[in-house]
Order: sequence, then C-alpha cells, then structure tokens
Amino acid sequence: MIGARLLQARRAAGLSLRELAARAEISAMALSKYERDLMSPAPASLEKLARVLSVDADFFHCPLKIALSEPSFRKRGTLSRREGERITFALRQSLERMLDLEHIFGVARSAFFSLPPAVTREVRSLEDVELRADSLRQHWNLGAAPLESVASIMEEHGIKVFVSDAPEGVDGFSCRARGGWVNAREAPVIVISSRLPGDRQRFSMLHELGHLVLDTAVDIDREKACHRFAGAFLVPREAALRELGVRRSRLSFYELKILKQKYGISMQALVYRAADLAVISRTMAQGLFTAMSRRGWKKKEPCEIGREEPRRYKLLLFQAVVEGLITRQQALEYLGEPVEETRHELEAEWVFEELSELLQDDFPDLDRAGFEQ
Repeated sequence: MIGARLLQARRAAGLSLRELAARAEISAMALSKYERDLMSPAPASLEKLARVLSVDADFFHCPLKIALSEPSFRKRGTLSRREGERITFALRQSLERMLDLEHIFGVARSAFFSLPPAVTREVRSLEDVELRADSLRQHWNLGAAPLESVASIMEEHGIKVFVSDAPEGVDGFSCRARGGWVNAREAPVIVISSRLPGDRQRFSMLHELGHLVLDTAVDIDREKACHRFAGAFLVPREAALRELGVRRSRLSFYELKILKQKYGISMQALVYRAADLAVISRTMAQGLFTAMSRRGWKKKEPCEIGREEPRRYKLLLFQAVVEGLITRQQALEYLGEPVEETRHELEAEWVFEELSELLQDDFPDLDRAGFEQ
C-alpha cells in the first residue's frame, strides 16, 4: 500500500528516484524497495518523505481510490513522459481530495454528468457537431446567451474541472475517472493549463468536452470536430448570425474585439466560426488570419479575457469548515498545503483571511479576536 502511494506522490511532484533520495536524504535503493513494497520505511523516513513531497504522512497509508482512463494531451509540442506522469498523478491526488470532500455532503450536493436522453454521441458530419453542441446547451438551459463562466457551468453538471501548471505548449486534456464514494458512476474530467489566456482556456475546456461527448465517424477529423463543437458551444449559430449577419464581404477587427469581450472567445476562433457558418469565405478568413499574424495577434490578441477558475471544490471546502464537518487542519490538507513546521501559523492565517471574507456580509464587525473566540 505504501509503495503505490509513494510512487504516486513522487511522480506528482515530478521527481526521479535519485532526486527524491537526495532531498529526503534516503538512498535511492531504499526508495526503490519502498515503492515496490519490498521494504517498509521507518516512521522517521516516512515523515521526511512526507515533508519533501508536500503530503501528510497518513497519505501513504490510504488505499488508492481513483482509476483514470488514459489521458490524451492537447499539445502544441513535445511532452516528456516524466512531465505527463507528473500532471496525471497530481490530477489523481486532486480528484481523490474532491471526491472525499463530496462524500461529506453526499448525493444531495453532488451533480452527475449526463447527455440529453434523445442525443447520441455519434456524429457523421460537422453539421451533426453543431446539433450536438446546441442540444447540450438547451439541455443545460443555456439558451443562446454568452457564457459567463465555462468552468462553473461544467462543474454544475458533474464535470470535474482542474487547472494545471502544465508546461508551455500543453493546453489541456480530458479523461474519465471512476472510484471514490461514487464508484458506480464514471466522472468526466477536464484539465486546462494555467498558462493560457482566458479565451483559450474556455475554448480548450469545450474542445475537451467535445472529446468526451462525441464519437466521430472514421471520415471525420476528430480534432476539427472538437474545434467546431467548442466554437458552436461558445457562439451558437443563432447568436453568430444575429451578431454578424448571414453573409458578409469582410469583417472588421473592431467588431471582432467587441464580440470577443461579449462571448469570451478569441478573435481567431470567431473568424473560424464565421467561415464555418459561411458568413465569410475561406479566402476572406485566411486574409484576416494573415493580417492578425502581421500584428502579432497570433500569439497575443488584444482585449484580454479573465482566466477561468473552478470554484466548486473550494466552496465545498469552506462550507465544510464553517459547518464543523472538517477541522481547520483537515482543510489545509484538502488544499494540499505543504507540511512544514509553520503549519499552525499557516492554518490561522488561512482560516481568518479566507473565511472572514465569506462571513463579512453576515458579521461586518468580525475581527481576528472575535473569530478566534
């Protein structure tokens, strides 16, 4: 049991055996035996490993709870095997914490993902992709209006969303998880990079949702289908034609900037959307892309969109602390704070600063002394 957990924590930290051995001052040979359960570490060694790997010592004694399907990284370059393992193992730890926290509140506070009953996953054309995106929006009662927060919408409908410090060139990935207290159900999981601007985070999340809900025919390019799904979900056909018109000879950058701010979608994705719906020709679209590239907008567009932030996990965490369902110490462990000698100071600061913000509307005169009492 300790071996599997030690391997998970080491890979989540992105450390090799030799690197962990050097930091924990334990031989690499001993670590290898620990991970293969050929030898058990002494309590003092386990404490050292916990400190270096930023986990609680009890973590090593918990059974593995989560099974993940093989993630498919959406990347614009190479991704080392070691870095891929780090991201995946870190996700596993975050998922376990989330499912443990959800278990505290039970089914009544949990959302489970489902497709509309009449909708199949199979798509045989890009027009089918449009219909799937529209059907899911209607199933979630979103209409054709702009989406304030893609992450929040996904979390409300049972999709686990995480932000990762993925390396440059990795936009995100999706997978499915099974385990924890809802073992009979399979939870879709979407991870996006913290490095992306907000508009690309939103598009990437919906692109990954496309991977989870679409089964493309063999003659349909899967990546193009998921791109089309993301664009159609962010700006439905009805909204796009209302904003742009049915047929245009050209588009101005000024209107693209306005629509980017309104719908939270990049200017480049808007041009693709207009071309997909035949509002403009492919030739006109290519001309716009060339002009954007000359202005340096291919890498960084004007009008930044705020980054997405999954909120469900922290919301449940704060509620659990306020209701006395978990202790302050447990709350820090759920947040994955480093295990250091200053834990008690961190605990006091975190609880006061974070929870006082949540309670200030009800208790405007709350101060540190009153809170600690």
